Amino acid sequence: MKYANFLVLRENQDVCPAVLLEVGFLSNREEAEHSRRKESVRAYALVVLQILY
Repeated sequence: MKYANFLVLRENQDVCPAVLLEVGFLSNREEAEHSRRKESVRAYALVVLQILY
């Protein structure tokens, strides 16, 4: 976990709570291919939900 002054977090603080997640690197061919699959996107979403709740 890192704390920093990221634009995406800073600009949303008056609008809504925000979280910035890095779930993979598109510059990594295997991770990019994995992230293109619907099953992977759903899996990422489920993991985020499990962490939050």
